[in-house]
Amino acid sequence: MTVAVITPPAPIISAAEARSQLSIGPEIADDILDALIAAATEVLDGPDGWLGRALGEQTLEQRHSGLYWVCSPVFMLYYPPLIEVVSVKYRDPDGVEQTVDPADYRVIGGAGATGIARLAPTYGTPWPRAQASEESVRITFRAGYPVVDGKSTVPAPIRHAVQLGVRELLDVGRELFLKREDVEGVLNREWVVSEAAGKVIGGAVEKLLSPYRVWMS
Repeated sequence: MTVAVITPPAPIISAAEARSQLSIGPEIADDILDALIAAATEVLDGPDGWLGRALGEQTLEQRHSGLYWVCSPVFMLYYPPLIEVVSVKYRDPDGVEQTVDPADYRVIGGAGATGIARLAPTYGTPWPRAQASEESVRITFRAGYPVVDGKSTVPAPIRHAVQLGVRELLDVGRELFLKREDVEGVLNREWVVSEAAGKVIGGAVEKLLSPYRVWMS
């Protein structure tokens, strides 16, 4: 099973919010602050983050072998919280892509401590026969904490953890996440979350976020 990000997550805090909450002065430009926020969020968020959750709204595609489709008809939808299932597609035995009618599947659960939802066929309706090959079944879904009435619904401790990660990166130095800086007429920066930056952020927020961590089996 693999999970791919189809539409990247929306930011869960703005540069203005981080600037206000962390008392960051004008000496830190907005583009640097945006990069810091993205770096702190990336360590936590989605398929590449250690939190096991989708934070900003994003579209994910979960890919399974057709054999799993037959042997385990109930699919766990990773990286909660689930917003909606967009589509369920599969390659039939002839290799032709097909789309499952939404009336033929149902979402189970999605609430509780982990918020992990499961996808299953409707009662009395088995999954169609799929090609027994890698990634022949693709489930596309939207996940993350939605924006409601213009406000993020990401839990306050998670938002605070991202702010804390930004502060930690500022304190230890931007060289931890600056990949390249060229000045040839126009300044061009390329950013990356280094292993050192990831450790800084992880150490700063691990205790704060432990109740929200989802362990994937």
